[in-house]
Amino acid sequence: MTMNPLATATAMSLALVSAAPGQTAPAPARGVFVYSSLCSNTQSGDPAGYRFELIRRPGGDSALFEYGNGPLEGPLEVQGLSIQGLVLHGWVDSNDGRIILEGTIEARRLTLKALYPKPEAMQRIRSLDQAIPDCR
Repeated sequence: MTMNPLATATAMSLALVSAAPGQTAPAPARGVFVYSSLCSNTQSGDPAGYRFELIRRPGGDSALFEYGNGPLEGPLEVQGLSIQGLVLHGWVDSNDGRIILEGTIEARRLTLKALYPKPEAMQRIRSLDQAIPDCR
């Protein structure tokens, strides 16, 4: 899998954004933000879960999506990306068909509610180079 060195360097340099307890902070307006629930199957070594990279620039937002389905699929460019407040919409076309990405995006978490078999909460991580933990 090839990673964008500029995006990785930018993501690594970001400070964590935190909200006061009990409050929800929206995703920051500018920068590169990586959210992940990826883990590695201890028996097969295959990845499971999802990773979402949001790139926010003055000219507009873009995003990449990856998911574990045996091998890691992606990164896939998110189409129709829309972020209004805390609500995110978009889709990717993959070898498994169209995947609808719909949910809430916050400073520290992205929850996609349209994923099979249940909604998936992804925590914000510091970089794409962060080690993928073993699945529990």
